[in-house]
Amino acid sequence: MEDLNYALVEDVRPPIYTAMKYWGKKPHNIWREYIANYTFENGLYLDPFAGSALSVFEAIKANKKAIAFDLNPLTSFVIEVMSAPFDKNKFKTAVNQILSTVENDEIYKKYFFTESRKGTNSEEVVCYKWDSGQLYQIGIEENKKPNTKKKSNRYLSQPNQSDIAKSNSMANIEIPFWYPDELFPQSPSFSANFLQCIGGNNFSNLWTRRNLYVLSKIFYEILKVTDEDLKKQLLFGFIQTLHLCTKMSVPRREAANRDFSTSWGRSAYICAARKMEMNALMVFRGSCFGKQSVESCVSDVIKYLGKLPKITNVSYSNKQKNKLSGFDIKYGTIDINTILDYIPKNSIDFIMTDPPYGGLVQYLDLSLIWLNWLKHYNAKYEPNLEAEITILNAA
Repeated sequence: MEDLNYALVEDVRPPIYTAMKYWGKKPHNIWREYIANYTFENGLYLDPFAGSALSVFEAIKANKKAIAFDLNPLTSFVIEVMSAPFDKNKFKTAVNQILSTVENDEIYKKYFFTESRKGTNSEEVVCYKWDSGQLYQIGIEENKKPNTKKKSNRYLSQPNQSDIAKSNSMANIEIPFWYPDELFPQSPSFSANFLQCIGGNNFSNLWTRRNLYVLSKIFYEILKVTDEDLKKQLLFGFIQTLHLCTKMSVPRREAANRDFSTSWGRSAYICAARKMEMNALMVFRGSCFGKQSVESCVSDVIKYLGKLPKITNVSYSNKQKNKLSGFDIKYGTIDINTILDYIPKNSIDFIMTDPPYGGLVQYLDLSLIWLNWLKHYNAKYEPNLEAEITILNAA
């Protein structure tokens, strides 16, 4: 074994890593070089702060076994999604069924359609743009002409009186489906200014009422699916949708020439005067199909890794401490302080990780935007916020 004492250059990130939003993703091929070089043949690699699980998938690609632990249950969810068999046709059918159900919902048709500025029919709204609580612009998708494969055109328009009236009345929408109706935890992540800007101390205030309705209906339809692998793949698309539809999303500046897209790029809960209210159903469709989607990501797993990883889950009640065979990835939502309860001594060949840096990124707080939905699906995705150790500088 020779040391790596030369510069390594990051490759283009493959589809397996482009779908999921997570902070601080590392250069995959560089990590693989280190894992391949310093882990013995048929050896065991450990990442105790696995995060997006990038490193353990690179270990599999390098023909090693891996152990992936993280206090964030999202890590376990990602591993489970990536390691499940994917039936593309079944997934497509399920997504299209959900899309059709919501598209035909009366609330959706009322609040996400507007009078066409280019014809006589109503057209679907892509986004609403706000500034200091005032609706100032909407993005519209022009109806596609019959018998043509050309994509629908999108255009911007000022809101008409009907658009404004519907936006002002959406607080009255009744939501018959479950959604996370709970207080934000007490944490520096949620300042008084943020809570005031977002509309109050309730997690549901992250979304406008009409988007919360659409999201809760999509979630309801997903939970009706009986195939657990398919259900998780649909949930994967759903959680990729959530953050892009919040009030935290900001319109891009005109110079960016991206009038119909937004991002939530900062590792913090923010709330600006300018907001972009994306159509949650359209975002869900894009999260499931196309570039940086569930379809492209999960379809790439076997091609990229060479196989579908065999996984073994551990937990407080099922530690499997001495189990060191029969898996490609051994994983769990594990506190680093208890790691020796799950791994026997002298069993690890190589450890490489990227631990949290003194609370610089509040991973669990940030992940609540996804976990507060996922834990309703399965309680094992409930995060232990008290276990996260952060260091705050004294004033």
